[in-house]
Amino acid sequence: MGMFELTPEKQQEWAQKYKEAAAPHVEGEVQAVGAFQRQGQWFMVIPGLAQIGAAWLLLYSAFMKKRAGGLPANFLLVVTPDKVHALKYRPAGYNIKVKGEVGVFNRGDIRVAEQKQGKLADAVTLEVSENGSTEQIKINANQLQRNPFAAEVLDLLRR
Repeated sequence: MGMFELTPEKQQEWAQKYKEAAAPHVEGEVQAVGAFQRQGQWFMVIPGLAQIGAAWLLLYSAFMKKRAGGLPANFLLVVTPDKVHALKYRPAGYNIKVKGEVGVFNRGDIRVAEQKQGKLADAVTLEVSENGSTEQIKINANQLQRNPFAAEVLDLLRR
């Protein structure tokens, strides 16, 4: 087992922590919870990036937010029997700070359209169909082979 890999017991413990953190913010039984990010977030932490200008960074951030369907930089996707909820959150050491709901989709209206494995994160494209129109939401899931919580969410959205 690698240094940053979780034992099965720790995985269950963390899965329960995420479910308990999300439950007060959604209606229905929480089936799965996973942490996700907007695409392009890794780019924002490159040292010296401020040298290219704050205006450019604001434009870049706005563009990436639009590609992510307006979702915040860090969010949880919570799957219940009927809905998929997006909750703004902040990881805080060994705790999960949920800040509230930022989006909700009917379970039948959202699906995984594409997934590409990357070195730091997997790029995921979700398709949301509502009122006859389809929107793509581009997000990241940190290395799914080491992130079973997000992998479980995506598996449920493929069904």
